[in-house]
Amino acid sequence: MALLGDTTVAPLRVMRLPRGEYVALAAPERFLGGARTFRVRFTDERGGTFDRFKTLPVLAFETGSRGSFDAGESLAVSLQAPSVRGAAIMLAGGGAPGAQPPAWLEPLAGPFTLDFAPEAFARYPLCSFEAERRAGLYRLDGKGGWACVGVIAGETRAIEIRRPGVYAVMIDTEAPTLRASALALDAPPSGYFKRRLLSVPVHERGSGLDAASVAAFVDGRRVVCEYDLHRERLVVPLPRSHPRGPARLRIEVADRAGNGGSAEYSVVIE
Repeated sequence: MALLGDTTVAPLRVMRLPRGEYVALAAPERFLGGARTFRVRFTDERGGTFDRFKTLPVLAFETGSRGSFDAGESLAVSLQAPSVRGAAIMLAGGGAPGAQPPAWLEPLAGPFTLDFAPEAFARYPLCSFEAERRAGLYRLDGKGGWACVGVIAGETRAIEIRRPGVYAVMIDTEAPTLRASALALDAPPSGYFKRRLLSVPVHERGSGLDAASVAAFVDGRRVVCEYDLHRERLVVPLPRSHPRGPARLRIEVADRAGNGGSAEYSVVIE
């Protein structure tokens, strides 16, 4: 295998992997300065030699440099390297067949692969794209599900890429689900809050709950509300001064893509 355009005209080191696969190794410095085309030379059992040419979407980075590629459907994905250790390369391109998103995620383009050595980057590379504010970057996990990495509605409009994998730009179209009933739970002793607090289970399977959006109201008066990520619930502690008896609890939430939901509950405050 040779890297065309390389002034040394030296072939790349090729290693054989299991199942008849091969990998080519090269110092990242050899990729700096633009896109390259690979020439692969084969020799058959009779000694005949023939070449194949392949252009791969290889992006080369120095500290502060940028690269981009077309993810399809006119969606350009931009990548930036805030800091690298000398030089770094990233293979960006075609996705994984069969990696279908769930019904509540709307893809803006097909999935794509970002393959790189994390140790080559002193700081995580950043990903950005031009799309509506609800659009987010999702990564395919090992169980066939998609996890939200970030949504471009944030202040930086750039999302950290912490590890290689299969990614896709999608829009979360489903609001968080608030369960039908509120629960009363025992709370740790406190000189300010009541002995019993209120808890509302919440389910969010898309971009993730926006904790800053959570609001709770008891009889129209706003009260403290905290999101318990590990137990997937909203916890409402009530001041000791709040009167006992029947009350109306209203919960408002939104996910990171801006999909909002609300629910009201009849509760009894002790």
